Amino acid sequence: SSLEWVDDLAEFDGGLSDGLIGGLSNALVGGLTDDLVGDLFGVLDGGLFDALNGDVSNALFSDLSDALVDDLLDDLGGGLFNALVSDLSSALFSSLLDTLGGRLADVLATDESQALVRGRRLRRVGGLSSTGVRSASNALTFCENRHFCMFFLHSTGSPCLPLSSLTR
Repeated sequence: SSLEWVDDLAEFDGGLSDGLIGGLSNALVGGLTDDLVGDLFGVLDGGLFDALNGDVSNALFSDLSDALVDDLLDDLGGGLFNALVSDLSSALFSSLLDTLGGRLADVLATDESQALVRGRRLRRVGGLSSTGVRSASNALTFCENRHFCMFFLHSTGSPCLPLSSLTR
């Protein structure tokens, strides 16, 4: 009887295992994956992907592009562009050029006039007969130091003299 039980167990183990491993796994791997891969992916790849690729992309590339290209670019090309070109140019060419043309011109005029006054003064100093410099065409070079400003008389080869001693 034990041999019959072993045979029954062999049939049970074989048939049921074959049924489980074969049929059930076929059902799992075959039928269920067919359901998952076929039906579900058919829904995803077919309907949903069509919805994604079709409707959503249409919404993105038609409706959104309409919004971007039409409305937004109207805002950019119209309002913002006008704001950039007109308002910014007004700010740049009015306010900035007022700043540049006004303050900077004042600074330039002031500095230039100071430079001209200093240059004339130095030309007058350089034109003194005691220095030996006869005209403004003689090269006057300035050496800025931390303490005083020196100028050199190239035409006479005179030693460096403090500017303050010459303008006294």
